[in-house]
Amino acid sequence: MAELERYYCEAERKLGVFDEPGPSAEDARSEPYPNRPLAAHLQLGPLERGAERSGIPFWNTPVPQNTVPYDGRAACVRGNTCAICPNGARYSPDFTFLKLLDEKAISIHPGTLAPKRIMAERRPRIVAADAVEQDEPVTFRTPVFVLASGHTCPPHRLLLSAKSRFPNGLARISHKLAAD
Repeated sequence: MAELERYYCEAERKLGVFDEPGPSAEDARSEPYPNRPLAAHLQLGPLERGAERSGIPFWNTPVPQNTVPYDGRAACVRGNTCAICPNGARYSPDFTFLKLLDEKAISIHPGTLAPKRIMAERRPRIVAADAVEQDEPVTFRTPVFVLASGHTCPPHRLLLSAKSRFPNGLARISHKLAAD
């Protein structure tokens, strides 16, 4: 677990997580959370006091939510509408996508069907994808591909990418792709 801790810290910085380390040994950290913790909601006060009287440790769960303005997002206003944050304090992947789009680090092609991946000749690596975008055939070439189309579509798309080197489709060699 210790070898993964730095990656957790990196992810927490990117998401803007708030909390403070809990009392258990598993909560030991090499750096603080990026956002200071919020005071407990009034509803939690009686529960926390009862737990303390019973000798039960009580602490927060880390939350990707800004307690101060952080990374271009506003601070939480404690409106109790966390499921649909009205001001962007609670992290959502769309913040990352929009930032990466602004930086021209990614491109997103919604509604594009890309049923066939094209493999490198000598390495188990996807180098292109044949697709249909707005009823026009197109081939995408990029160093990195992300298949983001739900829980069943990526394996199905990989299976459709059969060719002589991979007669059963690319999904049959996913362990080799991950190791490359």
